[in-house]
Amino acid sequence: MTWSVNDIYNLILFLTKKNQSTSISSKELFYAWNSEQNAYFQDLLGRWQSRSNGKSGANTGLILNETILTKLTPFTVPLSINITAHKVTKPINFVYELGLRINGYAVNKIHHNQIFAVNKSVIDPPSVSANKFYAVEYEDYYDLLPTTLPVSGATAVDLDYISLPQDIVWAYTFDSDDRQVYSPSSITGVNVIYGGVGYTTPTIAFSAPAAGGVQATGTLTVVGGVITKVVMTNIGQGYAGLTPTFTITGSSTTPANLSSPIVSVQPQWLQSDIIEITKRTLTSFGVSYKDNDFENFGKTTQATGN
Repeated sequence: MTWSVNDIYNLILFLTKKNQSTSISSKELFYAWNSEQNAYFQDLLGRWQSRSNGKSGANTGLILNETILTKLTPFTVPLSINITAHKVTKPINFVYELGLRINGYAVNKIHHNQIFAVNKSVIDPPSVSANKFYAVEYEDYYDLLPTTLPVSGATAVDLDYISLPQDIVWAYTFDSDDRQVYSPSSITGVNVIYGGVGYTTPTIAFSAPAAGGVQATGTLTVVGGVITKVVMTNIGQGYAGLTPTFTITGSSTTPANLSSPIVSVQPQWLQSDIIEITKRTLTSFGVSYKDNDFENFGKTTQATGN
């Protein structure tokens, strides 16, 4: 059973009390935890790996190592993106490309100075009928060859990629004594997977909560016709056990792709990685721990379901 965001907070509170350390607020904890998870994510991508064979230059990462790819499975995303004027826009949370295809055929990556040679090639020129596709990568989009794309039968690119980890959120409400109480029943956010194209003033409306609850509300941030962020103006209450939905109103050239509403942002990592990130967070706070603290807490969580 993977730990929830509340499990992590309860363990930290237990260990700080056990060590008679200063109390840590949920805001402080998850600010540090999210920083550590991003550092760990970069470790896996190879940002801090040793240089290969003593050579100078860019660090050699381990992204294609099978063990690393398994750890990054929760962040591996397949996405179909419509082609517009022989270009496709990368998702906002894009980090690393694993595969690029059109109609199931690989899109060959080329460098900028190869464009002329590929277009003039007499052996494998860009061709929709022959399923010969090429792409030049830019910061936030791919430029495709042939430049006639999209055409009938070739209107979208299938992209497999590694996405950024979400910042986890310990959602809370207040009790009668004005103390923070963990609330898995509020919508804390919606992640933008792909922002779409051509939006002007779109709006978002969430489904209703259970009877007696408070309906969540939010607004959409739009930059250059692309939805970049969902801002929660009221996280609502009463969504626990439900599958909240939302509706976006407003025309677009290409619709956006947003995640399901997040009632409480849970860790995406595998259990062993959650433990490693939590250990790093504890170290950053100067809190001592033993490995059996994690083992015992894990057994308690499985036994009680809390």
